Amino acid sequence: MPQVEIEEAILDLGGRSVFDLSPINKAVVKRLMTDVPFGVLLSGGLDSSLVAAVASRHLAESEAACQWGSQLHTFCIGLKGSPDLKAAREVADYLGTRHHEFHFTVQDGIDALEEVIYYIETYDVITIRASTPMFLMSRKMKSLGVKMVISGEGSDEIFGGYLYFHKAPNKEDFSRGNMSQKEQFSDGVGYSWIDGLKDHANLHVTDAMLSHAGFIYPENTPTTKEAYYYRTIFERFFPKNSARSTVPGGPSVACSTAKAVEWDAARSKNLDPSGRAALGVHASAYKEAAEANNASVINGPPQKQREGVVEKTATVA
Repeated sequence: MPQVEIEEAILDLGGRSVFDLSPINKAVVKRLMTDVPFGVLLSGGLDSSLVAAVASRHLAESEAACQWGSQLHTFCIGLKGSPDLKAAREVADYLGTRHHEFHFTVQDGIDALEEVIYYIETYDVITIRASTPMFLMSRKMKSLGVKMVISGEGSDEIFGGYLYFHKAPNKEDFSRGNMSQKEQFSDGVGYSWIDGLKDHANLHVTDAMLSHAGFIYPENTPTTKEAYYYRTIFERFFPKNSARSTVPGGPSVACSTAKAVEWDAARSKNLDPSGRAALGVHASAYKEAAEANNASVINGPPQKQREGVVEKTATVA
């Protein structure tokens, strides 16, 4: 989102500022005091766009401009046609940054999985999904000589930017008002990325293997083939109990904590950390789950259908 629109968005109808930009300005400007080549990670979302807008505005007057020029470098990665690539390009064009757009394929990501899991030391599904494209982008940025990046990471956790906050039961759990769709990085790089990971895991993990997961991995037992696949890679690198215990567990949907799953009972039936698991909230929710949900609304619960068949058969007899 361009800076002018960002600043307009944080004003209420009376023209009064409802959000103080000065801390963000100070934080970004402080990071411009660098003596190495740098850039801004830009997805086109509110957080990274705001950071890029502030950096672009103040770069010319910073020490960094004397060494590296006054045009800000921005970076984005995604599968061709992904939401992030499109949004980032629009923001970069508006701000006039020197934008670097990197493309990767599902196979590129799959080939990097073992290396990613080794370096991030986790078997957490959402972390691996998001870290893999970031790893590929970082490698490309390093090849260009970039030594430091600025990003908008962390604000979603602080201000409730994830989709599961739509189901918060009260203001104590979520005190914010209206909220537009927040795309997770693992979704924003292209929806086929996650679909491709699931397909790949299905080739390596059988139904029988998953059914015995509780015996093999009693702690933080994987509940999906994708989670099982990542766990096998992790255990190969880090076989000790002390290592696996460092990874938090519990149910999650749309990047939520286990507590947030309790806000909506329907979520327990589709515990996928992707934002697309937030049915009725995400604009591109999982098609199969959405269709199943619609069918249950139209036709009623399966048990009721079975009872109807039994009753009808008994009447005919």
